[in-house]
Amino acid sequence: MIFLATSCYEKQEGCIDFRANNYDFGADKTCEDCCTFPDMKIKVNHNWGDTILFHDSIYTGFMNQQIRIVDAQFFISEVYLTQGDDRVTVLETLDIEDINGNISEIPDNIAFVQSSRFTYDIGTFNQPDIYDGIAFRLGINGNFNSSETEDYPGFFDETNYEYTNFRMRYVLENISTDTITFELNGPETTVSFELDANFELPVGLDFTIPLNAAYGRLLNNVDMTKLSSGAEQSKIISNFNDFLSF
Repeated sequence: MIFLATSCYEKQEGCIDFRANNYDFGADKTCEDCCTFPDMKIKVNHNWGDTILFHDSIYTGFMNQQIRIVDAQFFISEVYLTQGDDRVTVLETLDIEDINGNISEIPDNIAFVQSSRFTYDIGTFNQPDIYDGIAFRLGINGNFNSSETEDYPGFFDETNYEYTNFRMRYVLENISTDTITFELNGPETTVSFELDANFELPVGLDFTIPLNAAYGRLLNNVDMTKLSSGAEQSKIISNFNDFLSF
């Protein structure tokens, strides 16, 4: 007499998207919303010349002005990886409201950069590939409110829906011990960047894009005693093009 043993195979559920960092090679049934994708981060190194920016150090600027940078903050937004004319960004989105109450949705690819920090989460990314550059904007180009504005106390004007795109506090050591605050506000003070690069993003792994913030270049030929004048502010905005780089 022959006995046949039979069993029912139960499909294994898991993440079967190979781009995810929890891709399950053994799964044969997709799970619901269980896939997690790599984190895109930006690391900003704050420098003066060839050295790290120290907030207790004194640097020589235009006309031998002795500058101590107490701190600096600025926004980086509209972060995209480029591949020819194509641009890709993170999966997350952000609901925004303009000054007239209109609601819309934009990619949530904004970082609030501080000179006392280095690494910033941009979001999750599911497009591993070879890219030829990164595009982003210094500042926030628009007049809108969002649920995240409360994360930036003092950097959002609720009256006109404007952001403080750049703020720096500094002391001119050879003139006074007073701390001076310099700000650039509104969409007209933003600058867009497109930086060439050549990098390959691995499948299923977090990645960090390094940037350098060069404060010596930012303040090149800028008279720090006259930053309240439009001419010196225009120099700062022009120097933004050399401020951030790979």
